[in-house]
Amino acid sequence: MLSFDATHAVTGCLLDADADATSFGFRSPAALLVLHDRPLTPPGPRRLRQPQAVAYTLNPHDLAAHTQGLPGLLTDLAAALTRSTATTVGRGVDLAELTYAIAHVPPDSRLLAWAVLYHDLHAGPAGIHEIRRVDAVDVDGRLYQITRRRGEAFAVVVVDDQPDPDAVPATHPGLTALIAASGQLARPHRTTSR
Repeated sequence: MLSFDATHAVTGCLLDADADATSFGFRSPAALLVLHDRPLTPPGPRRLRQPQAVAYTLNPHDLAAHTQGLPGLLTDLAAALTRSTATTVGRGVDLAELTYAIAHVPPDSRLLAWAVLYHDLHAGPAGIHEIRRVDAVDVDGRLYQITRRRGEAFAVVVVDDQPDPDAVPATHPGLTALIAASGQLARPHRTTSR
């Protein structure tokens, strides 16, 4: 179970990803993020950990060609991670590189969350607006949503410990599947000594 500090670290990483995307405006491609942390200090009651996010750009052509869009691409990616035969999903993500990043983390590192950054449209009473979203699911099933309307200085942050299945973003099932796939990949392989 992630600590209060860890959930704040995840939120901080997601806000940093949103801030980095701001420099590209609303033209940047969608990106998949895997968040880990690692210890900075020796074990003890005040052990400090450092979060890290690794981003993988999603190919816009793959997203446009997928019949289910971004949600379907995330689900396909999770399924492909658990199969040893696939090497890429579309032309974008290199599964070997992604699998290595999950299965070969440094000692005492741990997976925190999967996230996806993308641009969308929001229809409201004042009309239709471009928004940038960062959706994430952590290893405890907590849902993070960061939304920034084009031209606004601040993002809206929602962290939901128990997401309502009827009110989750369309990316939620794919992100949850990526968490499950990561759990399978990160299990240590047992070796027998002879």
